Amino acid sequence: MRTRILEKASYFKIGDIEFYVAACEPYDFGKVCANTTLRCTQSVSKSDALERVNLVPLRRLDNSRTAIFETAIKPIIEERKEFYVHKNQVLEFDDYEFYVKYSRPFFGKIDLANTDIKIDSSTPRPV
Repeated sequence: MRTRILEKASYFKIGDIEFYVAACEPYDFGKVCANTTLRCTQSVSKSDALERVNLVPLRRLDNSRTAIFETAIKPIIEERKEFYVHKNQVLEFDDYEFYVKYSRPFFGKIDLANTDIKIDSSTPRPV
């Protein structure tokens, strides 16, 4: 019997088809078993660059959005050439967390030259 551990933001292959693990619940990784529900939501391309991404800060920002982009977000994206994101993902850049409120297309890599990255000024309200 083969056991497979899947981890969020990783890839795995079945035959010639490669899959991206966009999310795992309740943890960021886990063993796939007979009771595991797998959902394949969309076909995506690893070569497509995102046209636009809207990021919502998950806590109040202590610097300007431009400063946070230049000092926290941009260096990480430049370092990781294959920086893939998808809608509804939570991203961490240094001490900042952002929710991906919108991405066009749904999944793709951030290309600093071609991806319009918008950081919303509002923070989520406590429930």
